[in-house]
Order: sequence, then C-alpha cells, then structure tokens
Amino acid sequence: RWAHITGITPALSETCAAVTARFIAEAHAGGAQVSFDVNHRRKLWTAERARSVLTPLIAGVDLVIVGREDLREVFGIEGPPARTAALTRERLPKENLIRFVLAFFFRLLFGMLGPLR
Repeated sequence: RWAHITGITPALSETCAAVTARFIAEAHAGGAQVSFDVNHRRKLWTAERARSVLTPLIAGVDLVIVGREDLREVFGIEGPPARTAALTRERLPKENLIRFVLAFFFRLLFGMLGPLR
C-alpha cells in the first residue's frame, strides 16, 4: 500500500505542515509506504522556506518525486543527470531508503507532459 502527499499541503500553513508530518508517520504506522511530490509553488512560499520545511519531511518518506526545476530552485541541485543524482543523494536526508524519481525522466520516457521547460 502507498500513501501519497504533495508539497503543496505543508506550504499552506504551519498547521498543514504539522498535519503533513503526522500523515507521514501515521501512514507508516499503518504499514503503508509514503510517496511525496515536492510540487513547489512560488506563490505559496519561498524556496528557502520550502527547503527548511520539506527537508525534514522527506527524510521520512520512501519515494520523492521532484522535477528538475524544483530540485534546482528549492534544493540548489542542478546539472547533468548523473551529477544531479549524486548531489541529491549527498544533500537530502536518507534516514529511510529514498529513491528520487526525477519528473523529467518520465517526460522523456513517456512523452506524456510535453517538452521540458
């Protein structure tokens, strides 16, 4: 079983960020794996605030989905795919096995979302 949440929820308020953390904990307690889509929204919060809130949250998830733009803007990680993957493993918490799915690979593989920005 999987439980999924996005980065939009904790961006809405401090209370929503706390609820997101509890959601992750409760999902794991119930035996689910948790996926988290960063889905950064500039209108809701700054990249710096997103980084400070999201970094500890994603430490507790099993799968992080993050696009190239969000990876660069929020976490300061950019470059060719091999370098990006290495920096991601170095900079983001790894308390659980975290597998990063870069959204642009989905775009390239499946052509579902049109050209890259």
